[in-house]
Amino acid sequence: MKEKENVAEKKEFIKEHIDAADEQTVNMIYDMLDGNDLLENISPEFEEAIRRGIEQADNGQVIPHEEVMNKFRQWRSK
Repeated sequence: MKEKENVAEKKEFIKEHIDAADEQTVNMIYDMLDGNDLLENISPEFEEAIRRGIEQADNGQVIPHEEVMNKFRQWRSK
């Protein structure tokens, strides 16, 4: 997937992928666009994952963004 360069391309990308989105993703997008609290309708598992991530960050257990992006690029190129 190439980086989208303008709003029209981004809109088209979203249109192409929305039908394949799962229920949780659709609900999150809807809530975001409707001005609702995104955290109001998340699953307990997702909420726990967020809590663990915050705890890890607070404890300094983080990976620099650039390192993550490099690993992601390598993974995508396989």
